[in-house]
Amino acid sequence: METNTKTRIALTNSEDYSKGILNFKWLELPAEEEEIKKAFEEINVIPGKNEFFISDYETILHLDKLYFDITDYDDLIDFNEDIKNIEDLDKWDFETLCAVLEARGSNCLEDTIDEVKGGEYTLIDAYDDRELGQYAIDNGLFGVEIPEALENYIDFEAVGRDISFDGCYTENGFLLYA
Repeated sequence: METNTKTRIALTNSEDYSKGILNFKWLELPAEEEEIKKAFEEINVIPGKNEFFISDYETILHLDKLYFDITDYDDLIDFNEDIKNIEDLDKWDFETLCAVLEARGSNCLEDTIDEVKGGEYTLIDAYDDRELGQYAIDNGLFGVEIPEALENYIDFEAVGRDISFDGCYTENGFLLYA
């Protein structure tokens, strides 16, 4: 199942920009190599000869602006490849990746994608301590099944608060660090 990252960048000709001319082209990522080349042609940039930069971007990913300080063709190709890899994530791994990026950012998107694929994080559909405690009890995270008759005596919020020290809440739910 493909996920839409909704990531677009505005490739801008640096030389024209320094002359007060805003010569840019929006490029939706991931893009095929031919699409990237065509975008460069449209703004009169020959990679390796003329300079370019990303003047604007739109994304639903929680990426630091530093990710978009791309002025090198190879870095753009690597970033495009990372976006392709994100597109290939299933919905739950994509939501987990978004939660990780929101919670801790990333100094290497490729490594973060690999960590998510490798199961180094667990995303739980809980948005406060009570929901987290209820989830933990309901799913037997403590290795025992609690009889339904005793559930009224459990302080789910306290249980969730204790678990919350091992992760953090995000827009997508509770991110548990492995």
